[in-house]
Amino acid sequence: MGKYHRERARRKRADMELALGHQCARCRTYEGLTFDCVTPCGHDHHRENASGRMTFYWAQARLLNVQLLCESCNASKGDDATDYRRPEDMILAVAFAQALPMPRPRKESSQNPF
Repeated sequence: MGKYHRERARRKRADMELALGHQCARCRTYEGLTFDCVTPCGHDHHRENASGRMTFYWAQARLLNVQLLCESCNASKGDDATDYRRPEDMILAVAFAQALPMPRPRKESSQNPF
């Protein structure tokens, strides 16, 4: 992954952390924050590079399926679908999701297969 993509992933991560309150939704610490899918989506995204992981989490943010948890709270949550977000966290999450750009529609192929 090139320097541009690493930096872009860092910026996206910082923006998303800030929009989600920049603290653990469960214990309210500011240290060791990780993104957690409220409803688990498997572990394949953990094998992606930083840019791929952020693309995955941004898509989950559009679905309001992301919360910030510290490493300890995330590990204790495991694969549960526990939502630790408070009402004020949800307000931030909804505002962030609404502000996210929608994905561009795919260009249709000029060659019709039928």
